[in-house]
Amino acid sequence: MTDDTTCRLDACGSSFREMPRYGAWEYEVAAQCFEEVDYISLHQSFRNDDNDIAKSLTCIDDLERLIKDVTAIVDAVAATPSLQR
Repeated sequence: MTDDTTCRLDACGSSFREMPRYGAWEYEVAAQCFEEVDYISLHQSFRNDDNDIAKSLTCIDDLERLIKDVTAIVDAVAATPSLQR
């Protein structure tokens, strides 16, 4: 058997920022598998219950905050001395 260098491993993050363990879960997952994974996935669903397209398009701001939050969490894990390479 040979190593498949094209294979990538993804860890799963929380579904949305309002979850009770949001942030803590991302940190825990990243800390446990930092050296083994290539990506951490972000999941966010948006609805347009008000049928207001302009308002609905502002969801990109929430997505941007989610990306920045998770990036900061993973950066904090990467800076942990026990994980220094």
